[in-house]
Amino acid sequence: MACQQEKLIEQMLAKKADQENNDSTGNEREEESASNFNNEEPDDIDNIPADDDRFGQAVSLNELTKVGNLLQQENLDAAQEKETSDIIQKIEGTEFLAMMQQSIDGASQKIARLLDKSLSEKHNVIPKENQNNALDNFDIGDFI
Repeated sequence: MACQQEKLIEQMLAKKADQENNDSTGNEREEESASNFNNEEPDDIDNIPADDDRFGQAVSLNELTKVGNLLQQENLDAAQEKETSDIIQKIEGTEFLAMMQQSIDGASQKIARLLDKSLSEKHNVIPKENQNNALDNFDIGDFI
């Protein structure tokens, strides 16, 4: 019986030693993977110039709140209209704009009016009476 107890104790000690060896090997692997993580190549985002506008523009929570409040007002002055349309252009095509349109009565019409107004101000529109004159004066050779 004593022999069986000794064997059992030896087996338990052997298992415990194996577990300790496995734990130390696991720690070494964790340390190795952590050091590899720190040595990874930098992301491509680090190489993007600051003036690159290919990516979406950020909109703060304050801007979203301000647009929501301004859309609820009946009359806006010119500065408020410009600010509102600038922010709306940033969030155009996002869930933010869709939720804002759904939650504010008449927001869709106000947004459409503001965007139409801002786009017409940005583009030089030739009055109809001058369109024929502008087309007559057009010479493709000037652009070649």
